Amino acid sequence: MPPLEDVFLASCLRPKIDQIKQIGMLRKKYPKEAVVFKVALPLKEFSREDHSIDFYNGGMISKQNEVVKALEKVLSLVGRQYHHLLETFFHSLFPSEKRNF
Repeated sequence: MPPLEDVFLASCLRPKIDQIKQIGMLRKKYPKEAVVFKVALPLKEFSREDHSIDFYNGGMISKQNEVVKALEKVLSLVGRQYHHLLETFFHSLFPSEKRNF
């Protein structure tokens, strides 16, 4: 894979890299890196009529929370008693799109 700086330079977003740090190895062979970067986005693309900001994924997270609460309600006493276990199970579902039913 090309260096992340080259990938970012080819992107239309033009991110500014603040920090790159090697944080380990994958399969004792491939370096694993963490990158901290900033991206300037056009505000009008994310601005709602009420002047709040919509980053798209917020609605997905809200929907997932609604589904977990509905599941807990269906399971009634057991759902309330094992709330943390139920939540852990729910958020481990993969792919994440399966959490939005």
